[in-house]
Amino acid sequence: MSEYRYYEFRALDRPLTRGEIAELRKLSSRARITPTSFVNVYNFSDFRGDPVALMKRFFDAFVRLEEWGSRWFMVRVPQRSLTAHEARRFAAGSCFEVFPAGRNVVLSFSAALEEETDDDVNDGWLDVLLPIRDALLAGDRRPLYLGWLSGVQAGEVNVGVTEPPVPPGMSELGEPLRALATFLMLDRDLLDAAAEQSSPVAVERLTRRQLRAWIEKLDARERDDLLVSLLESDDRHRLTELRRRIARAVLPEREGENQGSRRVWDLLVRAEQRRRAREPKRGRRGAGSESPFLAILQDSAPELWDEIELLVERGGPQSYERVVQMLRDLHTLAELEGTEAEFAEELEDFVTTYRSKSSLLSRLRAAGLVAGAVT
Repeated sequence: MSEYRYYEFRALDRPLTRGEIAELRKLSSRARITPTSFVNVYNFSDFRGDPVALMKRFFDAFVRLEEWGSRWFMVRVPQRSLTAHEARRFAAGSCFEVFPAGRNVVLSFSAALEEETDDDVNDGWLDVLLPIRDALLAGDRRPLYLGWLSGVQAGEVNVGVTEPPVPPGMSELGEPLRALATFLMLDRDLLDAAAEQSSPVAVERLTRRQLRAWIEKLDARERDDLLVSLLESDDRHRLTELRRRIARAVLPEREGENQGSRRVWDLLVRAEQRRRAREPKRGRRGAGSESPFLAILQDSAPELWDEIELLVERGGPQSYERVVQMLRDLHTLAELEGTEAEFAEELEDFVTTYRSKSSLLSRLRAAGLVAGAVT
């Protein structure tokens, strides 16, 4: 049985040389190769090259589509616009990976398909997603956060991990960002939950007077060097970066990204709550089979209980505070599952086992997890 795979690479900032085209031709005799693109479709075999390696050397954008298996999108941007160190703050397993490439960095977004699709017609995905690169070059970090969210949704980020900085404008996704969210199959409720702590996008508009005032502060040599660099450069993004530099210098400081205070657990719980608010008729028991959020939380519960045991044995105020937080989390999960009675029994057994830990039990009482005296 054949399996459809579509590969497309795109060179944006410079065309491929004849030597580079010849090198690429060795990887495929049937591919359509031009100075700016490499396109091929596979039905009974697969691409022999390494897409990440090719992105590092030759290309600025890439997409791979499979009718069953995965979607994969990559972009390459200069590290002067986005460093690998900054991008790695959003890394999320195989769903969002960061590959340094000399003066550039390659960002890899992927999503696993759960059922067969009709993507064998390609649907022009690469053209739709290309503006994501422009957004990154202009300083927009929302694509990075969407990549991280895809890892959260896939269960590739530990539930105890704190989210990366939340960029402004998560509730104001334009068409390219909505396309990326669709490509990654991000759930609506998870997106809405993430946007709850995102500030609005601040519009940067530089007036003619502000531009002139900034230029007048430059000495003659610096102005000449700037003009020459703009005229000589083939980099179509240099002007965008210059506008960002001027904006940082002349515009008043404004509220920007939220540094991120929520754990993955908190986001998943909030997403599940939003899902249930939209679908109030959905029963409590048995809902987990239909909710990706609840399924991830349920899968994490045994690990939480194991960690709680280790923390109690370790002892100390910090360990006990973490135990209280984890038990609160498990209580919240029980409320979502409709299994409060079962959790109450587990908690009673836990308290009985550690009844000699008076400091821990006092914290549990203060948190409302344990009522009255424990003997």
